[in-house]
Amino acid sequence: MRFRSFTVALFAFLAVAACSDGPATTSPIRPYSGPGSQLTLSDFIQQSIDDFLPKGFEDAVEARWGTVKTKKNAGDFAGAVKHLNTLSLWIDKKTNDITPPAGMTKAQSAAMLVLNMSRWVYEGADADPTIVPTGDASVEVVAAGAPLDMATPSQHAGIEWNAGASNVERIVVITEEPSSFPGHCNGPLVTRRCQYPLFYRAESFPKTKLVNPGRFAVCMVTTGDRRPLEYTEGESQGEVDDRLRVAHDRPESSA
Repeated sequence: MRFRSFTVALFAFLAVAACSDGPATTSPIRPYSGPGSQLTLSDFIQQSIDDFLPKGFEDAVEARWGTVKTKKNAGDFAGAVKHLNTLSLWIDKKTNDITPPAGMTKAQSAAMLVLNMSRWVYEGADADPTIVPTGDASVEVVAAGAPLDMATPSQHAGIEWNAGASNVERIVVITEEPSSFPGHCNGPLVTRRCQYPLFYRAESFPKTKLVNPGRFAVCMVTTGDRRPLEYTEGESQGEVDDRLRVAHDRPESSA
């Protein structure tokens, strides 16, 4: 792992290049082709609860999620956020109790449930449902002022910040972006520079600046298919730190 500083506005959107130089540390990472986006966000969340959770766990999550929705619908946004954070932390801690459908991991299920609940609270019921496509996903609920040190199950992507970097409690989700981008050096970032063929998205709820910069860890390799794509045949493949950077799209809001 190498570390690169990122800006305080990181979490509006981030798609970061990473490598695949080692096996995952958990069960095989496979895509999930679950409930489609034709569902409303509320229906998608309910179907995820039904699909992912055993009966006792399901009933408890439904009750707590009902409280979140009631608070927001009554105009108590702060109360909704407080209950959402508590529920997300509980889901994260009980990830091993999740019973995912075939082709999906427990961490993937937890990330998708928390991510869509967060979108419902922060972006509204009309937001599009989000499918977390692979098992290389991670969720953390970080108390205000607390440090963060999190990574995906494969250890290919991670985030770290020191105590005091965030002045609000945050839900942080890292997911892999498995889409293929045909052609040489193409990817999802708005840049004319060469991009790696593996990407991650990191999101924070709320989408606000950190007080002090954090760091995003990116695993880099210099040989094989994952070497920097700007290399030409026969070129030396030594240290490449000076040629790599973490990039992300400009946030929609300066806040």
